[in-house]
Amino acid sequence: MNDLHRQLTEQLVAVLQDRMKEGGEGALLRAYELGRSALASQLNVLDMVVIQQDALVQVLLRGLVGGESVHLAHAAAEVFAESLAPFELARRSAQEGAALLQYVNAELQRQVAERTEALRRERDFVERLIETAQDAVIVIDRQGRIELFNPAAERIFGYTRAEVVGQSVRMLMPEPYASEHDSHLARYERTGEARAIGRTRTVTARRKNGEIFPVEISVAEIRGGNEVRYSAFIRDISEKVRLQEQLLERERLAAVGTTVAKLVHEIGNPLNGMFVATQRLQRRLSQYTLDDTITASVRALRDQIAHLSHLLQEFRSLSRRQEFTFQPTDLVMIVRDVLAAELPFYTERQVTVEQEFALGVPVVRADGDKLRQVVCNLCKNAVEAMPAGGTLRVRVHSDGEQVILEVADTGVGIPVGVDIFEPFVTTKAEGTGLGLAIVRQIVEAHRGSLTYTSEPGQGTTFRVGLPLRSAAEPPPPSQSQ
Repeated sequence: MNDLHRQLTEQLVAVLQDRMKEGGEGALLRAYELGRSALASQLNVLDMVVIQQDALVQVLLRGLVGGESVHLAHAAAEVFAESLAPFELARRSAQEGAALLQYVNAELQRQVAERTEALRRERDFVERLIETAQDAVIVIDRQGRIELFNPAAERIFGYTRAEVVGQSVRMLMPEPYASEHDSHLARYERTGEARAIGRTRTVTARRKNGEIFPVEISVAEIRGGNEVRYSAFIRDISEKVRLQEQLLERERLAAVGTTVAKLVHEIGNPLNGMFVATQRLQRRLSQYTLDDTITASVRALRDQIAHLSHLLQEFRSLSRRQEFTFQPTDLVMIVRDVLAAELPFYTERQVTVEQEFALGVPVVRADGDKLRQVVCNLCKNAVEAMPAGGTLRVRVHSDGEQVILEVADTGVGIPVGVDIFEPFVTTKAEGTGLGLAIVRQIVEAHRGSLTYTSEPGQGTTFRVGLPLRSAAEPPPPSQSQ
């Protein structure tokens, strides 16, 4: 396309746009003058028709939408006729221009319809993909407001779409992420520094019930015209983390178990001999009148040896292979027996016992002896958490899916940040730190759950859930730790 052709084309585009916009006769006069200018430049009718075609295509590509096609066709017919008038072919050229316009318009409409249908199919596919994805898909605007929240996000976070759309995405974040989010987003908008864009990170998120859980998140920027949005693909990895922690715990206990047998033998036998010798020494010294310091020292020595023997037995219980015999078991009866046997100990510690057993609590498939150990350990821990006395509340009930044991105390509570299930971790002056680890081991072997709530200075409640199984269902396999 030479300069004259390009210049006339641009002028004709401007005339055609003016005719569509204003509708005045001035545009037609300018079209006529363009025709005269083309004629003076020694262009022929075919050259002018080519210029008209190029001008029409440019107008269509620049602004044709919906109902403008009829208006454009009428205006183009008039403008093109006037531009061809100097060639004394106005009527014929107008007819040819109208026919050309109709053809080009029909072809363009066909292409637009095909592309629109293709885009609709692509959009439907993307929407189905988002709706059926197992990972959460969340889209926010530049202000951090949620615009899209797919069904997986509803399931993972516990909110419905209606509850979150239009709200700040910070409602899904724990601290410090919630406080830092707006400043990070503003810095990225200002500088383009993409710390989180385009890479997968492991962070924590917050469910509707307040639970904090780990997630893998990948953020992408979406630009459309002047609009900027951010999409986040979020995967709940809490189960993955839990399984990894269990695997590490099992591997650690397995490593301990390889040495515990020899350790128990090497320490246990001398320790038993020391305990017997100390008892004999204590009986022999009781025949004499001695300084109270000597008597107290011997008694303290005996108590320390007894404590070490108890620690050794718990260590053996935690580390050795556990064999379970599962059969229909009445948890209420086990709890009654334990409380009746331990009542003198509780009374001596000035602890009042409150029992609550729901009517018709079903039996569970369990190892009765192991459950007895669970009840004993939980109650013992509760009593020891109340050094000045208090109330021990024990409750057994069922929610239709499991039988639930709750053991609550009014003691000192558990300090924040302490992992009480970690072996050898204890908040008691004389504790071994193995009792709750053993309880968790037994509960997991029953495919149950063990949780607790605690408030420092107010007390602690442990909750054991044992799943209900029919008598015909085979028991779980024996567990080894």
